[in-house]
Amino acid sequence: MGDILKMNVQYKGEVIERIQCANMKFNFKINKLMHCPGIIEEIAYLFKDVPTKVLDLGCGPNSWTYPKYKVTSVDSDSYPDFDIDKTNRLSFDINQTFPLKDKSYDIILCIELIEHLENPWHLVRECIRVLKPNGNLFITTPDIESIAQRQTYLKDGNFKFFSSDDMNDLMPHRSHITPIFSWQMEKICRINKLSYIFKKHCFGGWESNIYWIRKNNNFAVDKHWFDNNIFKSTYKL
Repeated sequence: MGDILKMNVQYKGEVIERIQCANMKFNFKINKLMHCPGIIEEIAYLFKDVPTKVLDLGCGPNSWTYPKYKVTSVDSDSYPDFDIDKTNRLSFDINQTFPLKDKSYDIILCIELIEHLENPWHLVRECIRVLKPNGNLFITTPDIESIAQRQTYLKDGNFKFFSSDDMNDLMPHRSHITPIFSWQMEKICRINKLSYIFKKHCFGGWESNIYWIRKNNNFAVDKHWFDNNIFKSTYKL
């Protein structure tokens, strides 16, 4: 079995336990720490006083726990050689219909996932299906509209991390195959009658777009938190 790394992350007096495979040869999906540090901590703290069911999609060889949360981690790979808290992990093809009940989760996380999938529209629709009526969906994805990415496209005709050289032909779901523009997410939300807050943010050199999506239009209270924590400037549709 693989080595397991357990680590307690303290944030504003709260503790999140992270569990990761410590010796993955391919560990790009250990990006909850590497690419978007603070995302899970911020979201967990926001809902810390509410018993919450969380679905963490595209978790890779990772899982995490938090007081009052029931976290289910999902990835297309099962990682059978690694003994990671199997009771709270599922493995299924996220490109297909989720084998999950309607309206069953309070929070769904898609941290640097959507660009790995064949159909972003399908992902959002399935997430909304299994999300409770007042639930929250969080999606982050590389910011391909940044100045650096635009320069790369003008030079190479492709975006960084999306070129054929970056493809894993044996496991394409581990590669970036679908660059996501902000106008695409705007259309997805508008057609599906969803509201969202949108932010561009740089996590220590990793530029991402962050989307907080809901079925309803009630962002009046939470926008203050969104503006004044790790996510600074926001755009509301």
